[in-house]
Amino acid sequence: MKKIILFSFAFFLLITCKKDAFDEQTETPAAVYNLAVSSSEGGSVSTTGGSYETGSVVTITATPEQEYVFLGWMGIESTENPLTIAINSDQNISASFIKKKYSLLVNITGQGEVQEDVISMGKSTDYNSGSIIKLTASPSIGWGFVGWSGDYVGEENSIEINL
Repeated sequence: MKKIILFSFAFFLLITCKKDAFDEQTETPAAVYNLAVSSSEGGSVSTTGGSYETGSVVTITATPEQEYVFLGWMGIESTENPLTIAINSDQNISASFIKKKYSLLVNITGQGEVQEDVISMGKSTDYNSGSIIKLTASPSIGWGFVGWSGDYVGEENSIEINL
């Protein structure tokens, strides 16, 4: 009698299924914020702003016109120029400019005084750029006016200076 030996092999296959296994992976979109940039009279800015994703870095340059100087930024406390900011909220920023100021120093040789008359905007000793100042020399008794020296040279008593 013959013995028959049977061999049996079993293969096990483990299959794991996931509900979303074949769905496309999508990331949550980044938040978008608005940046508005403007300037006061006397200058301009390099950008007027736009819409930016969170974390975007924006550099803004303020450029003064002739006879103006950059004062600082409104809406954000800074005087940096150019200004670099990270966007993390809606922002409204404005560059602020002011007219240049000039000092006027009048030295008197001898005795007498010089009357300063403002012909057009400005204030005593510090005048806005573009101010016109009329100077009139008034010598004391016994003294005579000889002339002006310095940035203006002349013998005419009343002169107008455009700063």
